[in-house]
Amino acid sequence: MEREYKTYRLERHKNPIFKTLLICFALFYLVLLTSGFWFPQSRDDFEITEIGTVQENADRNRRVTLIRWDYSEEQGIMQLQLRMDNTSLDGINQYSYLAMERSHGECQAEQIYEDGQIIVVNITDIPDNWTAVSLRIGMPDTDPEEEFLFRLYGSPENISTVTEIPENNRNEYYIADTRYSIQALEQENRNLQEEAEGLRTEIRELNRQITEITEELPYIPAEEMEEKEAEISALETEIQNRTGQISDITDTQQTNEEGISLLEEKIQEYQGRDGENRNGNR
Repeated sequence: MEREYKTYRLERHKNPIFKTLLICFALFYLVLLTSGFWFPQSRDDFEITEIGTVQENADRNRRVTLIRWDYSEEQGIMQLQLRMDNTSLDGINQYSYLAMERSHGECQAEQIYEDGQIIVVNITDIPDNWTAVSLRIGMPDTDPEEEFLFRLYGSPENISTVTEIPENNRNEYYIADTRYSIQALEQENRNLQEEAEGLRTEIRELNRQITEITEELPYIPAEEMEEKEAEISALETEIQNRTGQISDITDTQQTNEEGISLLEEKIQEYQGRDGENRNGNR
């Protein structure tokens, strides 16, 4: 009888502990499942969204570009600036958002600014020991957990740590967007320069082939002369084509340089407005 009583008391004492452990395990398992839904199990299975990455949703006629992704540890805020190109002409510029930290679950995401193509989103409730964040962007009438237009992944690899994320600052948003446009044009010019160098290399090779054939002409039979001259003519045509391509590239680079100059003037204008606003608020 005494043994049965002790067993009963032991079970009563263990029961609340067991329930607590069961609840904790269930919550942990829920977060684990949710994180697995948002993040693949392996880091190699999802790709960090680099600054300047462009994603396109053909069904909704939209294209989004990640302009910047900043994080202020002191404020506990992440801020993303996006460029949303909407060719559908549906007039929709507000979107729904859902953010998830890989190990700790859902964070708060809110669109705080929109002006044409420029969209700014704040993510809050971020754990101090965050490792990766996923942001889903959906249409305003949909739940991004079920249906989304775009999905962005952030980690310390592509998220810049800043001292402070300023409150709504239209000029700063325009400056960041314009700087991205400048960087895009500069990158295009670098790509064009590489293409032009490749064409010049091809021209040098074509000239080498012409020289080689020309040097052979005095020694070839008369019946082969016409064929060799045709080869030279074809090579000269190839040179002309590549020279024309280089000329077009040079024109495009010049146009881009002019565009860069205009954009730099815009930045100076925005910075001047920002300075006036700060002085006016003193």
